[in-house]
Amino acid sequence: MSKMSLIVVAAAALIFGSPPAARASVLFTVQSVSASPGDVNALFEVDVTNTGPLAVQLSAFNFVIQTSSSDITLKQATTGTLLHPYVFAGNSLFGPIISTLTPGLHMDGSDVPANFMAQTIAPQVTFGLGEVSFDVAPGAPAEILQIMFNATDTSAQDQNFTDIPLTFVNGEITIRSATPLPATLPLFATGLGALGLLGWRRRRKVRAAA
Repeated sequence: MSKMSLIVVAAAALIFGSPPAARASVLFTVQSVSASPGDVNALFEVDVTNTGPLAVQLSAFNFVIQTSSSDITLKQATTGTLLHPYVFAGNSLFGPIISTLTPGLHMDGSDVPANFMAQTIAPQVTFGLGEVSFDVAPGAPAEILQIMFNATDTSAQDQNFTDIPLTFVNGEITIRSATPLPATLPLFATGLGALGLLGWRRRRKVRAAA
């Protein structure tokens, strides 16, 4: 929050006296994805959607997400969003890396426009706020893990750098069961064949002895 706060203060001085912001419903969402044990640099996106009838002016944001499972390591947030265009694309002050926390169970992402000109989000339009990379522990069991917003530390500001009311949709990371690698399947089949042949030979010896 500290780097954003400093920029916000400076930007607010530059744009003092601008007209009041139109209010609308602003939704922050964590994308739900699947991953496998041992995955490195898997990705999910954090997005912002204007669900209301009026345009929103976004001039700063800070999101903090977290998980309670040590099977997931949240690593880094960048401006390289894939599902939706980055909200300050080509005009990011902090990008391409917009996170400051060290990898772990928490991740933050914050940015402001480099020229301090707010981005208009039209009604029913979605922009990306960050692409988050994460690792999955090699021994992680099949499970569904929650990725949640820390609502206290997550915020967005309009063109007057006034807080915008937010609603949140948390996401899930579904850890799939570990499966044999394709290269191991022929070996597995060979092993089963050898066991079958051994059993057939034993049965044949028993018959011969009888």
